[in-house]
Amino acid sequence: LTGAGVSAGLRLNSIRGIRAALTHNNYIASMCRKVHRVGYVSTTMQYHGGTHPLTVIAEAVIDSYLSSGFDGEVRNQKRLEKLREL
Repeated sequence: LTGAGVSAGLRLNSIRGIRAALTHNNYIASMCRKVHRVGYVSTTMQYHGGTHPLTVIAEAVIDSYLSSGFDGEVRNQKRLEKLREL
């Protein structure tokens, strides 16, 4: 959890073999892990919109990420292999 959520992801992505993503909602957090096999997520504590307290929304985003697993679909695996080759 950071102010905007951007700097943590950028720093992590500079390390070879690590994929991090900025997430602002449950759907994106879940898809990051399920489809893109992202190893780390960052989220903001400054803006989530709506009327819920930021900590509640941030917890929900993180819970969505942690409760998801890689779906293992061939099309997603091929995409990840191309990323590894870069």
